[in-house]
Parts: sequence; C-alpha cells; structure tokens
Amino acid sequence: MKSHPDNQAAYVLLYHSADSSTIPGIIDYFNSLPKQALKDQQLLLACLYLRQNKIDKAKEVNDMIIKENPNTSLSVRAMLNNFNIALYNENDINNAAAILSYVKNQSALSTPVEIKIAQDALYTYNLTMTSNSNFYMQKPSIYEEEYKPKDYTLLQNFPNPFNPTTIIHYEIPYDGLVTLKIYDELGREVKTLVNQYQSKGKYDINFNGGNLASGVYFYQLHAGSFVATKKLLLLK
Repeated sequence: MKSHPDNQAAYVLLYHSADSSTIPGIIDYFNSLPKQALKDQQLLLACLYLRQNKIDKAKEVNDMIIKENPNTSLSVRAMLNNFNIALYNENDINNAAAILSYVKNQSALSTPVEIKIAQDALYTYNLTMTSNSNFYMQKPSIYEEEYKPKDYTLLQNFPNPFNPTTIIHYEIPYDGLVTLKIYDELGREVKTLVNQYQSKGKYDINFNGGNLASGVYFYQLHAGSFVATKKLLLLK
C-alpha cells in the first residue's frame, strides 16, 4: 500500500479486518503512511482509536482533519465523527447539537442523508434524557427541524478553538430585543454580532475573528432578563 498510497479500497479492507489483537499494529501503520496517502485514511484512524476506547486520540485526529482541510466534505465528516463522540461517548448533547448546527450551516459539504442520520440520532438520544434535562427537541424532518424553544439557551461555539470563524448558536422562547457581543479578557467590547429585535426561535451566528489577535475571548447574550456568557479561544 505504501507504493500505492491512493488505494482507498485497501485501507478500508485493512480497517474492516482489524480485531483487538491487530488494531495496535494497524494504527501504527496508518500513522506511518506518507503525506501523499489519501486523507480519508485519517478518518479510519480516528475510528480505530474509537474502537480502542481512546476517545481523546480519536478527537485529536478528527480535529487535525478539520484544521488541515477547512471547508471540505472531509472536514465535515470529521465533525460528524466528533458529533457521535459527543453524543454517545461523552453524553454531551449540547456539544453534539452545536456540532450538528455548524454542519447544517455547511450543508453543501454534506448530504441530506448524513444530516438526517445525525438529526435522528440527536432526537432519539434526547428522548432518553428529557426527564432530567431542559434540553428538548421536536422530531426533525430531513429538511427542517420543527423545533420551538422552551428555554433561553446559549450553546458553546463550534468549532472551539477556532481560526478564524466559528458558529454561535442560541435559542430564545419569546420575541424581544437580543444582543450578542464579543469581549476580550479585560472585558472590553470588541464586536457586536447582534443588536436587534428577534422573533422566538433558534439562531446561528457566524463570528469571524480574522482581525483579532489570538487569545481568549468571551461572548455574552442578552435576551429579555436572560444573560449568559461563554468563553471562546481564537488560535491563529
């Protein structure tokens, strides 16, 4: 395979032949592949780590794919890998929802089936935890989620860390004036993303930090009497 690094079928066959005794060797082999090898094998590498229950390693590979292949279908597939990890390995439905929201904003890089599968997974998972969580989702269709927020919600931006763009997702259950602002570590306002009257619903706001220096920033949402602040990290 090293003499034919573009033979994706061989990588897939090797992946499916792996068992508990051979996975370590196959992981070492994938890590030794030349740079010209198809990048899709990195997705297989992440899955192999996941089969070993090495969650951090799998996420590290997915994050590397996302960073090195921005705005590609490959990066979206890596994001969906992280979506599954957040949902099934980390039980973090809010992070999973944030990842899915970001993927849907890049719908041209994915397929309706991929989004449908992720939406259904999020909905099914949510059914098991509505009794002890305020997070609630109506069952989605393949094109649009019939979802009416019941609470004010500000999710963690995704991706985070980011360079230079990220998506901030929030939900408001009532019409009203909404402001969303970015602050630096000293509490100085650096950008206003939203300052307007908005109807109840869910919103995805794109933040471009291309003109800012690397570092820690904060975003704060004001809606009615609701105020929430979260941290984001810009790495260039």
